[in-house]
Amino acid sequence: MEETPEDLFKLVTLDYARKKLITLHLKSGWSFETLSRKSGIGIDRLQEFEAGRLELSPHEIRLLLDAFSYFD
Repeated sequence: MEETPEDLFKLVTLDYARKKLITLHLKSGWSFETLSRKSGIGIDRLQEFEAGRLELSPHEIRLLLDAFSYFD
């Protein structure tokens, strides 16, 4: 099955979001346990997301951005 431009856009966008969130996580110095507590997202999901094996929903991405006070 051939990928559409929309599919490619989604892949690029999700990859950018993943890299940005990993950078924020590293800069925070927080453990996965702390990030999980602050975001409400399970440790396993966070680890799988950062490893590129799982996509988070837009809602979960927003929870992470809020945990990092990204928009404050």
